[in-house]
Amino acid sequence: MNRVQTCEYTPSHIANFFLEQKGHKIDNLKLNKIVYIALGFSLALLEEDLFEENVEAWTYGPVIPSLYHEFKDNAREVIDRLSCFYSYTHDSLYRPKMKKDNSDLNTLMETVYEKYGRLPSSTLVTITHKKGTPWAQTFEDNTFRKVIEKKVIKDYYKSLTNHA
Repeated sequence: MNRVQTCEYTPSHIANFFLEQKGHKIDNLKLNKIVYIALGFSLALLEEDLFEENVEAWTYGPVIPSLYHEFKDNAREVIDRLSCFYSYTHDSLYRPKMKKDNSDLNTLMETVYEKYGRLPSSTLVTITHKKGTPWAQTFEDNTFRKVIEKKVIKDYYKSLTNHA
């Protein structure tokens, strides 16, 4: 396996890219799925890990815990704010944004949004639950916080790109 480069982003950076899209209809479930899908394609196509946080296999699919907890109060409502966290460096709330200087990553993110960002959350759950997906390979009933290994995510998305 080629070595994957670590990027300086957090899940909040990636989430905000999608939440900044005009007219988005992104709820918490959809946000977790499209951030996960962006991670998969970035690992497969760019050899870039978008963030260090683990992805976990929950009942409704892959979840990035920090994003889930930040937006869980929205439930099924469209998210109307950006992701933020307290920055000790800035001594204030910080709303991270992706840099515009990586055209390959920006193109990938735009493509993911165009293809997946407009689909209903239920469709994204179905897509991420298909037989053979990283979630399907990892999820176990009555098991909490089971990590979906990034190598498994990368290999799966690489296989998708090989069939395109």
